[in-house]
Amino acid sequence: MVAAMRVVELGDRHQMAAAYAGRLLVALGEGVTRVDSVEPDLDAASDLYLNHGKERVVLAGSDLTALIAEADAVICDLPAARVAELRLDQRSDVPVISITPFGLDGPYRDWKATPATLLALGGYSHIIGDPDRAPLTLPGRYPEYAGGLYGLAALYALRHASRAAFVEVSLFETVVALHQYTVVDWTYMGEIRGRYLNRFANIAPVGMYPCADGWIGVAGLPPVWDALVALLDHDELNDGSFDDQNERWHRRDELDRIIREALVERTAGELETLGQFEHRVPIGAMRTMGDLLDDPHLRERGFWSRNVTADSCSVRLPRAPFVLTDADHTRPRDGQG
Repeated sequence: MVAAMRVVELGDRHQMAAAYAGRLLVALGEGVTRVDSVEPDLDAASDLYLNHGKERVVLAGSDLTALIAEADAVICDLPAARVAELRLDQRSDVPVISITPFGLDGPYRDWKATPATLLALGGYSHIIGDPDRAPLTLPGRYPEYAGGLYGLAALYALRHASRAAFVEVSLFETVVALHQYTVVDWTYMGEIRGRYLNRFANIAPVGMYPCADGWIGVAGLPPVWDALVALLDHDELNDGSFDDQNERWHRRDELDRIIREALVERTAGELETLGQFEHRVPIGAMRTMGDLLDDPHLRERGFWSRNVTADSCSVRLPRAPFVLTDADHTRPRDGQG
C-alpha cells in the first residue's frame, strides 16, 4: 500500500480550483493541509463540500515556507505574482501544480477572472442560447472544477512516474481545450459553430422533448434510427421518407413535431424502460437534484456519502467522480469517498 501524500493546498479567496483538487485528494485518502490567507469567498455548504476532511491553517512568512518545504506535493491557485513571490516555480524536489486563470506568463497573466468571464473568453457563451437572443453561460464553477481535475491528473501522473516537476494549468486554456467539436469543425470544415437550440449540429433528432410527467432526452443517432422508429410507433416514420440522415436534418421541424406527439402522453419512466431495455435507444429523463439524491443507480454505486455536518450546516457529499481499483490505492475513504 502506498503511503498517503502530505499535500499542501494554497488557496486563493475567489478561485476554487485548488480547493476542488484538494477535495478529491482527501476523498482518495491523501492528507491535505489547506492554507488560507483569508477566509475563502464561500457559503457554508460550499465550504463544507470543498474543504471537509482537510486540515485548515492560516500561515505566513517562515512558518508557511517550512510547511511547503515538508510537503510531498503542493497544489495552489494563487495569483501569478504570489506564485513567483513564494518561488513555487523553483521547487525541483516535489510535484508543484499551479492553477491560475491565464497561466504564469503572457499578456493576460495578471488579469482577474470569474467562471462567466472565462467561459465568455473561451467561446462557450458564443454557442449557448437562442440565436436571436443574448448569449448564456454555464452555472457554477465549471472552469475551476475542470482545472482542478487537470491539476489532480498532473499530480498523480508525476507521482506515478516518481518525478518532481512544476506544472502550470491555465483555466482559460482548460475551457478552450474542453470544446467538444468546435475546433474540429473549424480545422477540417472551415466552419465556426453557432447555436443549435434544442438540437445537435446537423444530426436529427437529438434533443429534449416533453412527456407526460416532465422532459425526456432522445439521441436518435443514425445507428439507432430503426430502433427509435420502433419505439415511437408512429406511422409517418415508417413510410421510408425519413430513412436518410440528411433528409431527417432538413425536415427536422416536422420530425420534432412527430416525436412530441408520440411522447407527450407517455411517462418518463415508461419511455426509459422501453427505450433502454426493449429498443436499446439512448434515452433518459431529465432529473431534478432531488431525483439524483434518491437515484437507484447512484445509491447502488455508493455515490452519495452520509450527511456531513459542521457549524449547523449539513451536506450530503458525493464521492470522487472516479474509482481507483489498483491495489496501491486501497486506503479507506472518508465520508467524501
